[in-house]
Amino acid sequence: MMTAQLRNLVFIAIILFCTVFDIRYRKIPNILVAALMLLAICSGISFYGIICGVLLSIPMAKNKSYGDIKLITAMGMYMGGIRLIITVCIALFICIIFMLISRKRSTPLAPFLSLGAILTLIGGFYFGL
Repeated sequence: MMTAQLRNLVFIAIILFCTVFDIRYRKIPNILVAALMLLAICSGISFYGIICGVLLSIPMAKNKSYGDIKLITAMGMYMGGIRLIITVCIALFICIIFMLISRKRSTPLAPFLSLGAILTLIGGFYFGL
């Protein structure tokens, strides 16, 4: 049985791999998303997180960012609905600031989702989320 800290470290490692692949290839491998889903199944699936993940991903569907949609849904399975909403809000806020500063029209979303998830996990540890 894995402890919560070990599960969180495995979660962080997987999303960091997703970040590397998204930056380098602009693609998130299905095997990494499946690993996140397996981790969520082993630690207890959050059905509310799945629903939030799907609903938060609907606006991205017309941009054909299916890897991000799968990643957000898998993160929702593991983190739960409230933490996922906080993660996506943090990620989009940081992404918008980055895009305004760098003047890029397109950027991979996985790095910002990873940063948002890590900040949410740290905040949840300290503030009881």
